[in-house]
Amino acid sequence: MKKVTNKMTILLALPLVTRLILLPTSVLAADFDFISEVREFIQDYNPVNTDVHRTPIELLQNILIWMIGFSGLVAVAFIIIGGYQYIMAGGNQENTKKATDTVTKAVIGLVIILAAWLIITTVLGFLS
Repeated sequence: MKKVTNKMTILLALPLVTRLILLPTSVLAADFDFISEVREFIQDYNPVNTDVHRTPIELLQNILIWMIGFSGLVAVAFIIIGGYQYIMAGGNQENTKKATDTVTKAVIGLVIILAAWLIITTVLGFLS
């Protein structure tokens, strides 16, 4: 039985070992210049574009979008915290209710944030 197990191990390991030997050649077959790709990405994505003069409406829109994004991250963090509290409640009714309240309030906050984003983008779209 031991010989059969050793042969099975060798047969199962052979494709893995072959792939590990051939992996570097398949990776080197791709012609990819990482440095030039990074430079191209940086040129395409330039968050500080000093050539463009922004209007006050565009500035207000950017500030509000950043604030809404940050608020969304906070709401998602509270959903995660509430989920963690729910898992750690261990069947305790008081802690379970506290955790579900946290998640419920965070989801309501997220819905309000999404509605605010929709209203702000609509109003600022009409103004610009």
